[in-house]
Amino acid sequence: MIADKMAQDALGRFIEQQFGNGSDARERFVQALGTVGTNEQAVLTEIKRQLAINQLFQRTAGTPAISDAELHTQFDQHKDQLATPERRDLRNIVVSSQAEADQVVRDAAAGTPFELLAQQRSLDGSTRDGGGALGVVTASQLDSGYAPVAFAAPPGAVFGPVQTQYGWNVGKVIQIIPPAPAVFDQVKDSLRQQVQLERQLGAWRGWLTGAIRNAHVRYAAGYRPADPDSPPQDTSATAAVPSGQAPAPAGSR
Repeated sequence: MIADKMAQDALGRFIEQQFGNGSDARERFVQALGTVGTNEQAVLTEIKRQLAINQLFQRTAGTPAISDAELHTQFDQHKDQLATPERRDLRNIVVSSQAEADQVVRDAAAGTPFELLAQQRSLDGSTRDGGGALGVVTASQLDSGYAPVAFAAPPGAVFGPVQTQYGWNVGKVIQIIPPAPAVFDQVKDSLRQQVQLERQLGAWRGWLTGAIRNAHVRYAAGYRPADPDSPPQDTSATAAVPSGQAPAPAGSR
């Protein structure tokens, strides 16, 4: 059973995280709910459901112990994935046509500051005022067509145009941060948490599979899944209330 106060406290933390702690935070939260066709009681019901699943998860999955020897083995097996990849500090300008993008490249080559061009011409409202700054990113955080070009350009270079689903992009490399190999002492705590969570999820899904099998669930014609004993994909103790954050900046992310 999840007490009302526990759910209300969780909702309060969510509102503060998403809307701040000002006097109008709850009002803005309620307005946001209206735009998606729901209400506060429905959110509280969902919070209670998730809190109940989390409690059940802790009881069924437990807290598996991970020895140092196991941790070293996991580190050796996943050393490449644990390494820090190359990162780049990028700026980007999004325009609607290749002709406009070509003009941006010419203007940048003629000496017009890239930041000024972004402020004047970029269609990406989330980065325009900041001179097109995307910040420090990895290749995996970028559009699959944009990333190879951005990560092939030398420091200080303007690159493009590159077409993505958001428009035509012209970028600039501000700084390159080289990749760094993983060091056991630096990643051991996060690695322990990751391995522990993977084992907890395995135990959780095993428990769910047994519970479904023992419940003798029967499906209507046309709805039977390939593996009727497997847990539904959206049943997870790690689910969270949707944050409602805006999409990543148009142009590359």
